[in-house]
Amino acid sequence: MSSDKRNLTPSSIVLEIEGRENFVLDISTPDSRKKLSEHPVKIKEGTTYNIKIVFRVRFNVVTGLKYLEERKRQGVLIEKSDTFMGSYAPILEGQPDFEVLFGEEEAPSGMGVFGRYDVTSSLADEENNYVEVHWAYEVTEDW
Repeated sequence: MSSDKRNLTPSSIVLEIEGRENFVLDISTPDSRKKLSEHPVKIKEGTTYNIKIVFRVRFNVVTGLKYLEERKRQGVLIEKSDTFMGSYAPILEGQPDFEVLFGEEEAPSGMGVFGRYDVTSSLADEENNYVEVHWAYEVTEDW
């Protein structure tokens, strides 16, 4: 029996990038989350992509789950979003994790968009902040 008492256990943030293999950010442990901002995901300017969150609910229903995200460029906030994900019942052993796919996004394009973007992603409800992840992507001219 696992000693992990968390009700919601995050697994990954997946970037489904047009024309590329999915890029999986492991957010399952504090150590894996700590390393994410050190290695930015490279995204070609103007490329279309989706973000998918993978997680497991273990003991009690999670109601009002939200995905919160802040994007910064050179320390300046450029975008903030708060997306309602819904309510989720516990998953029985052997069942697949929940996967929530968000709408299509487009990487910045044009003059002055190249470089690093720092992202803070969180999964939270009114009572709990289940995980906060700091990661980064880099907009490039080419792959």
